[in-house]
Amino acid sequence: MAPEDYQALKADMLLVGPKKIGSVLASPYLVFYPCEDNEENRQFYAEFSTYVIVDGQHRHQAATELKWSELKVDVQDITEEEAKGICYRKSKEHGTIDPFKEAALFKSELDLMSQKEIAAKYLVDPSTVSHRLSLLKLVPEVLEQVAKMPRGTVTPSHLEPATFLPEGSTLLLGNLT
Repeated sequence: MAPEDYQALKADMLLVGPKKIGSVLASPYLVFYPCEDNEENRQFYAEFSTYVIVDGQHRHQAATELKWSELKVDVQDITEEEAKGICYRKSKEHGTIDPFKEAALFKSELDLMSQKEIAAKYLVDPSTVSHRLSLLKLVPEVLEQVAKMPRGTVTPSHLEPATFLPEGSTLLLGNLT
């Protein structure tokens, strides 16, 4: 989330109060990250009641900064694999998907499924999966230049031709702001 968007979220939360903010979605740690069922692990999780935030990290962070003592939380048994899809869809609904994070997500699925299956899982066109994965071929010099630019200045479509540049290439992006 861009800093100005986060500040707007925090201001909105302060304005409406904790009872009117959408629930944070969380999963018990042991469901999200299953581990060996033994007395030591059961005792640890019974003592700490550890949860993983699946959706609502920024709301939780803002509530903490606002020193709120309560926030609505919807606790569901969600695995890490299920959380990937939920987080992706939620981010897509809010229009905040970083194309490089999207590429990394799709790449993380390649060991288990085809690009077509990835597209079906995340409800995108197969060409989107292919295009995002091509961003991972960008040379480090190009990635460094893009990282310095204001968010949203360069789209994945702008970068696709740069995936064919050899290492050591310089990309002159100019003043796109």
